[in-house]
Amino acid sequence: MLQELKKLMLDQRGPTLLEYAGLAVLILIAVWAAAKALGGTAGDTFGEIDDKLQER
Repeated sequence: MLQELKKLMLDQRGPTLLEYAGLAVLILIAVWAAAKALGGTAGDTFGEIDDKLQER
């Protein structure tokens, strides 16, 4: 078991995988924040369009 852990720590693929996972998390957070910030604005815009269409 200790040898397996040692192999895992010396393996260069592990840090790369963690780097990509961290990058994916940062991208997801950025997308979530942008969607949250723009979500209300987009909803308001579609609401206004709907109101205008119903007036006709």
